[in-house]
Amino acid sequence: MTIEHCPGCKFGQGHQGFKGGFNVFTFSFSPLSVTQGQMVMDCCLAVSWKEIPIHVVIGYQPQVKGQGCSINAVVFTTRRGLKLCAPTEPTWVTDLMKLMDRLIKKCHETNFKVPSLQAMCM
Repeated sequence: MTIEHCPGCKFGQGHQGFKGGFNVFTFSFSPLSVTQGQMVMDCCLAVSWKEIPIHVVIGYQPQVKGQGCSINAVVFTTRRGLKLCAPTEPTWVTDLMKLMDRLIKKCHETNFKVPSLQAMCM
């Protein structure tokens, strides 16, 4: 399943980012051999079980084992553009994915004009 971001959304404007002492794996580049007509994919090579703060996440993309990558993972995108690799099993991961789905749906329903979601729907 692919999650699309709001078309025209400008994420993270005016945000100072996050500070904190948590360690996460960032998106690692794993070049795959390709044939003509295929694209090189970026894949998570490892995941971090450390919970990612909700306020830094602006979207996510599932990574499926066997579809060009060697492990299942959820790739969260931060306001600073980092790609953070998380496992698919923990409750905090599924809760964060559901929250992102609700926020993106709200962007679409309100034609991207929700004052409380300015960082996501501008």
